[in-house]
Amino acid sequence: MATLKEAGQHAGPHGQAFRAATERSTPRGGGTVSVHPRLLPWPGLAGQRSYLVTDDNGGILSRLADEMEEVQLAMGAELLDHATEILKDRKAGALEFRFLSTRLCEALRDALRVAESRGGLLADFDDAAAESEERQALDDEVTE
Repeated sequence: MATLKEAGQHAGPHGQAFRAATERSTPRGGGTVSVHPRLLPWPGLAGQRSYLVTDDNGGILSRLADEMEEVQLAMGAELLDHATEILKDRKAGALEFRFLSTRLCEALRDALRVAESRGGLLADFDDAAAESEERQALDDEVTE
């Protein structure tokens, strides 16, 4: 596991402390833990941001988060189509527009969370690719 020096101390939503690894580390079970905790597409119990720190294998929670993100983006696309129809309807009233605005804000919030989460995943992928290139360069030097 990461040492205390390698980890930053952060307070959780209920005052508990947890460590955020600042570099890849090897947990007891083997494998590597990501330096970029994944932002999950759902809030925690108190409405706080929730993160997943996992190995590179993509476990059950990671797959569930992928599925949830797909649902959120699909719902946002459907809502956008619905908004287009309401905007064309000259008989739509203030209550309909207020409801639509609220749902559009929710969909935009979800889409931004998905973008932030996937941006972190891309950073993780870039880190892994850089490590692989470094290993390959070292292997090439050793074989020469």
